[in-house]
Amino acid sequence: MEIGIAQQAKAASRVSGDAHLVLERGRYVVVALADGLGSGEKAAHSARLAVQGVAELATEALQDILTYCHYSILAAGGVGVMMAILRLDPGTRGFEFSGVGNIRFQAHSREPIQPIVRYGYLGVRLPSLHVYRFSYTPGDVFVLHTDGISTRFHLHNHLAELREGAQSLAERILGQYGKEHDDATVIVVRT
Repeated sequence: MEIGIAQQAKAASRVSGDAHLVLERGRYVVVALADGLGSGEKAAHSARLAVQGVAELATEALQDILTYCHYSILAAGGVGVMMAILRLDPGTRGFEFSGVGNIRFQAHSREPIQPIVRYGYLGVRLPSLHVYRFSYTPGDVFVLHTDGISTRFHLHNHLAELREGAQSLAERILGQYGKEHDDATVIVVRT
């Protein structure tokens, strides 16, 4: 598995309000992406709380992880956070996905993979959560990104570039579609 990450803070800001996590825990590879509301230190602190919660509970049910993150942010008096979790099991070639807010997930796969992220914000009002389960084939590519990436980005328009390494593709997406007026993070996972 190959993972690439590209991130930038909004113009004139020292701190990105986005946070991410990639870790191997047990049989899983866990990828989390969080976007704190607004920008700057308060947004960054809340986003870091969210990914810290994922690290602490990485092998628990995704609904439980998101609920834990919600209450952690709420207890700390943080700002709302949009977040998505992708948890892959290379042994079974399966994965789970769940999210809250406007984190986008795109996939290039032989099978249709189109999970829906629930509207809402962790740390403000927890929506009903849904976990999607899919199988993947080696070579599939998944992209998670914050709303700092333009909605003009569609993975199917970059199929020729899928042969590039995951890091190169993440940097290309950020460079071509990143908004200067918002924090932006892209995570590319090549199975």
